[in-house]
Amino acid sequence: MRHNLFTAFYCKPCLTKRNLIFAETTIAHMVAEKFRLSLITLLLLVLCSCSFAQNNNQLSPKEFSKVIASDGVQLIDVRTPDEYEQEHLESAINSDWNGDVFDEETSVLDKNKPVYVYCQSGNRSAKAAAHLRKAGFKEVYELKGGMKAWQLELLTAPPKTEKDEEE
Repeated sequence: MRHNLFTAFYCKPCLTKRNLIFAETTIAHMVAEKFRLSLITLLLLVLCSCSFAQNNNQLSPKEFSKVIASDGVQLIDVRTPDEYEQEHLESAINSDWNGDVFDEETSVLDKNKPVYVYCQSGNRSAKAAAHLRKAGFKEVYELKGGMKAWQLELLTAPPKTEKDEEE
Protein backbone atom coordinates (compact mmCIF):
# COMPACT_ATOMS: atom_id res chain seq x y z
CA MET A 1 0.00 0.00 0.00
CA ARG A 2 1.26 3.48 -0.90
CA HIS A 3 1.63 5.86 1.98
CA ASN A 4 0.55 9.47 1.54
CA LEU A 5 -1.40 12.14 3.38
CA PHE A 6 -4.73 10.35 2.96
CA THR A 7 -3.54 6.90 4.05
CA ALA A 8 -2.19 8.48 7.22
CA PHE A 9 -5.77 9.35 8.16
CA TYR A 10 -7.65 6.31 6.89
CA CYS A 11 -5.28 3.37 7.20
CA LYS A 12 -4.91 2.08 10.80
CA PRO A 13 -1.48 0.51 10.21
CA CYS A 14 -0.28 3.90 8.90
CA LEU A 15 -1.32 5.82 12.02
CA THR A 16 2.18 6.02 13.36
CA LYS A 17 3.61 9.04 15.09
CA ARG A 18 5.77 9.81 12.05
CA ASN A 19 2.79 9.78 9.67
CA LEU A 20 0.70 11.96 11.97
CA ILE A 21 3.51 14.54 12.17
CA PHE A 22 3.79 14.43 8.37
CA ALA A 23 0.02 14.97 8.02
CA GLU A 24 0.01 17.84 10.52
CA THR A 25 2.94 19.50 8.73
CA THR A 26 1.25 19.15 5.35
CA ILE A 27 -2.00 20.61 6.69
CA ALA A 28 -0.05 23.53 8.20
CA HIS A 29 1.54 24.19 4.79
CA MET A 30 -1.86 24.11 3.11
CA VAL A 31 -3.25 26.61 5.65
CA ALA A 32 -0.20 28.83 5.20
CA GLU A 33 -0.63 28.74 1.41
CA LYS A 34 -4.30 29.72 1.72
CA PHE A 35 -3.28 32.58 4.01
CA ARG A 36 -0.66 33.78 1.49
CA LEU A 37 -3.19 33.66 -1.36
CA SER A 38 -5.67 35.61 0.75
CA LEU A 39 -3.07 38.27 1.47
CA ILE A 40 -2.15 38.55 -2.21
CA THR A 41 -5.83 38.89 -3.15
CA LEU A 42 -6.34 41.57 -0.51
CA LEU A 43 -3.28 43.47 -1.72
CA LEU A 44 -4.51 43.38 -5.32
CA LEU A 45 -7.93 44.67 -4.26
CA VAL A 46 -6.36 47.56 -2.37
CA LEU A 47 -4.15 48.48 -5.32
CA CYS A 48 -7.08 48.35 -7.73
CA SER A 49 -9.22 50.51 -5.47
CA CYS A 50 -6.41 53.08 -5.30
CA SER A 51 -6.23 53.30 -9.07
CA PHE A 52 -10.01 53.72 -9.28
CA ALA A 53 -9.85 56.46 -6.67
CA GLN A 54 -7.65 58.52 -8.97
CA ASN A 55 -10.45 58.53 -11.56
CA ASN A 56 -12.55 60.63 -9.16
CA ASN A 57 -10.64 63.63 -10.48
CA GLN A 58 -13.10 63.88 -13.35
CA LEU A 59 -15.67 66.57 -12.73
CA SER A 60 -19.04 66.94 -14.40
CA PRO A 61 -19.54 70.15 -16.36
CA LYS A 62 -21.64 71.61 -13.51
CA GLU A 63 -18.97 70.82 -10.91
CA PHE A 64 -16.24 72.06 -13.23
CA SER A 65 -18.06 75.36 -13.89
CA LYS A 66 -18.41 76.01 -10.15
CA VAL A 67 -14.74 75.51 -9.32
CA ILE A 68 -13.33 77.44 -12.28
CA ALA A 69 -15.50 80.46 -11.44
CA SER A 70 -13.14 81.48 -8.62
CA ASP A 71 -10.17 83.79 -9.17
CA GLY A 72 -6.67 82.47 -9.67
CA VAL A 73 -7.71 79.10 -11.05
CA GLN A 74 -5.12 77.26 -13.12
CA LEU A 75 -7.22 76.30 -16.14
CA ILE A 76 -5.65 74.64 -19.18
CA ASP A 77 -7.23 74.06 -22.57
CA VAL A 78 -5.16 71.26 -24.13
CA ARG A 79 -6.71 71.53 -27.59
CA THR A 80 -4.98 72.91 -30.64
CA PRO A 81 -4.58 76.69 -31.03
CA ASP A 82 -7.20 76.65 -33.79
CA GLU A 83 -9.74 74.93 -31.52
CA TYR A 84 -8.86 77.35 -28.74
CA GLU A 85 -9.39 80.37 -31.02
CA GLN A 86 -12.84 79.14 -32.04
CA GLU A 87 -14.03 78.87 -28.43
CA HIS A 88 -12.59 78.44 -24.97
CA LEU A 89 -13.49 78.89 -21.35
CA GLU A 90 -12.78 82.25 -19.79
CA SER A 91 -9.31 82.56 -18.20
CA ALA A 92 -8.08 79.31 -19.79
CA ILE A 93 -4.56 79.18 -21.12
CA ASN A 94 -3.91 77.16 -24.24
CA SER A 95 -1.27 74.46 -24.06
CA ASP A 96 -1.64 72.04 -26.96
CA TRP A 97 -1.24 68.46 -25.68
CA ASN A 98 -0.13 67.36 -29.15
CA GLY A 99 2.29 70.27 -29.47
CA ASP A 100 6.01 70.23 -28.84
CA VAL A 101 6.08 72.64 -25.91
CA PHE A 102 3.44 71.25 -23.53
CA ASP A 103 5.96 70.63 -20.72
CA GLU A 104 7.53 74.04 -21.18
CA GLU A 105 4.17 75.84 -21.13
CA THR A 106 2.90 73.99 -18.07
CA SER A 107 6.16 74.39 -16.13
CA VAL A 108 5.07 77.91 -15.10
CA LEU A 109 2.11 76.51 -13.15
CA ASP A 110 2.17 76.01 -9.39
CA LYS A 111 2.36 72.27 -8.66
CA ASN A 112 0.82 72.76 -5.20
CA LYS A 113 -2.36 74.44 -6.49
CA PRO A 114 -5.18 72.58 -8.26
CA VAL A 115 -5.02 72.44 -12.05
CA TYR A 116 -8.15 72.07 -14.19
CA VAL A 117 -7.77 70.56 -17.65
CA TYR A 118 -10.17 70.21 -20.55
CA CYS A 119 -10.25 69.38 -24.26
CA GLN A 120 -12.96 68.70 -26.83
CA SER A 121 -14.12 65.22 -25.70
CA GLY A 122 -12.04 64.29 -22.64
CA ASN A 123 -9.46 62.06 -24.34
CA ARG A 124 -6.55 64.50 -24.63
CA SER A 125 -7.26 66.03 -21.23
CA ALA A 126 -7.11 62.58 -19.61
CA LYS A 127 -3.67 61.99 -21.13
CA ALA A 128 -2.50 65.48 -20.21
CA ALA A 129 -3.81 65.12 -16.63
CA ALA A 130 -2.00 61.80 -16.17
CA HIS A 131 1.18 63.42 -17.49
CA LEU A 132 0.83 66.36 -15.11
CA ARG A 133 0.32 64.01 -12.15
CA LYS A 134 3.51 62.17 -13.07
CA ALA A 135 5.27 65.54 -13.32
CA GLY A 136 4.44 66.19 -9.65
CA PHE A 137 1.22 68.19 -9.74
CA LYS A 138 -0.70 67.39 -6.54
CA GLU A 139 -4.27 67.99 -7.72
CA VAL A 140 -5.31 67.69 -11.36
CA TYR A 141 -8.98 67.73 -12.34
CA GLU A 142 -10.50 66.98 -15.73
CA LEU A 143 -13.70 68.12 -17.38
CA LYS A 144 -15.49 64.82 -17.91
CA GLY A 145 -16.56 64.59 -21.54
CA GLY A 146 -14.76 67.80 -22.49
CA MET A 147 -16.36 70.75 -24.24
CA LYS A 148 -18.93 68.47 -25.88
CA ALA A 149 -20.31 67.48 -22.47
CA TRP A 150 -20.07 71.10 -21.28
CA GLN A 151 -22.28 72.27 -24.11
CA LEU A 152 -24.76 69.39 -23.76
CA GLU A 153 -25.14 69.49 -19.98
CA LEU A 154 -25.13 73.21 -19.46
CA LEU A 155 -27.02 73.83 -22.70
CA THR A 156 -24.89 76.86 -23.37
CA ALA A 157 -21.96 77.73 -25.50
CA PRO A 158 -18.77 78.49 -23.65
CA PRO A 159 -18.09 82.12 -22.81
CA LYS A 160 -17.22 84.20 -25.84
CA THR A 161 -13.59 84.73 -26.71
CA GLU A 162 -11.97 88.16 -26.80
CA LYS A 163 -12.05 87.97 -30.59
CA ASP A 164 -15.85 87.52 -30.54
CA GLU A 165 -16.28 90.46 -28.17
CA GLU A 166 -14.37 92.76 -30.53
CA GLU A 167 -16.70 91.98 -33.44
